Amino acid sequence: MKEKRLKEILKRFKKQQILVIGDLILDKFVFGKVSRISPEAPVPIVKMEKENFSPGGAGNVAANITSLGAKVKLIGVIGNDAEGKILREILKNRQIKGHLLTDSARPTIVKTRIIATNQQLLRLDREDKNSLLRQYAKKIEKYVRENIKNSSAILISDYGKGTITPSLLHELGKLAQKYKKIIAVDPQIEHFSLYKDASLLTPNCQEAALGMKESEPKTQRDVLSLGKKIRKKLQPQYLLITEGEKGMTIFEKEKTTHIPAKTREVFEVTGAGDTVIGVATLTLSTGATISEAATIASFAAGVVVGKIGTATVSQEELIKNFSK
Repeated sequence: MKEKRLKEILKRFKKQQILVIGDLILDKFVFGKVSRISPEAPVPIVKMEKENFSPGGAGNVAANITSLGAKVKLIGVIGNDAEGKILREILKNRQIKGHLLTDSARPTIVKTRIIATNQQLLRLDREDKNSLLRQYAKKIEKYVRENIKNSSAILISDYGKGTITPSLLHELGKLAQKYKKIIAVDPQIEHFSLYKDASLLTPNCQEAALGMKESEPKTQRDVLSLGKKIRKKLQPQYLLITEGEKGMTIFEKEKTTHIPAKTREVFEVTGAGDTVIGVATLTLSTGATISEAATIASFAAGVVVGKIGTATVSQEELIKNFSK
C-alpha cells in the first residue's frame, strides 16, 4: 500500500460510525519498583508509585476507533459500583457515546495488572462470567435496532464474560443481514461455532485452534490448514488469523495472504487484539479491501504494543509508523 492510499482511507474514517457490542472491562495498572523479596514468602515486594485506569475489552475497541476520528456507539453492561462509575467517566472523557446498562447483580469486570520495571508481575481479575439476564440482552437488541441504520458496521467484542449470548448473537446476525451491514467478531472459544457467516472473524492462533478443537499451529502451513477448516465450517466472508510477532494471515474465498509483522520493540501486548478488530472493521467500512484493512490494522497494532498498558493509536502515529 502506498502512503497516499493510506491517507485517502484515513480521511474516510470521520464519516463512519461503528456499533460496538461486548464485554466492558476496566483495566487497572499499578506501577512500582521492586527492590527486595518479601520475608513472608518468596515473592517480590512492589513499592507502589502510581496507578491508572483504561477502558478494556469492548471499551478498548471503541477507544481505538474514536482515536482514529470515527464515531462509535458502545453497548455493554457495568456493575453498580465504584469501578463502574470510573469506567463510565473514562468513556465520557474520551467522547465515546453509547448505552451502558447497569446490572446491580454483577460487578464491573476489572483486570488489575501489577507492573514493575516495564514487566508485568501479576494480574488480578474480578468478574462474573454468568450470562446476562434476558432483560438486558433485549435492551441491547433494542438499542442496536434503533442505531443500525445510521451505522457502518456491527462489531462484537466477545471476551466470554456473559454479555454475548447465543440468542444475542443470533439476533445481531439477523439485523446485520436485514440491513446489509458488516458484522465483525473478535471471537471467544466457547461461542466459536456460533459465528457462522460473519463478515470478518479475527481469532489469534490459540483461539482459532481451541475453537476448532485442534492443537495450536506451529508453522505457516499449519496456520493455512487451520484457516481453511474454519472457513469451511463457519464460512466468514473474511478470516484474519493473528500470529503475534509473525504477523497475520488473511483468508478470503480461495485466496490467502500473509502479512508479516514489522520488526519493533514490544512493551505490552495488552489490547493488541482489540486494536486489530477495531481498525480492520473501521477500514472495511470505508469500502477498502480486506488486504488494506489487515495492513492498516497490523501497523496500528505495531504502534500500541510499543506502549505500556491498554493503548490506542492516532492517525498521525499510523502515518508516521507507515513511513518508517
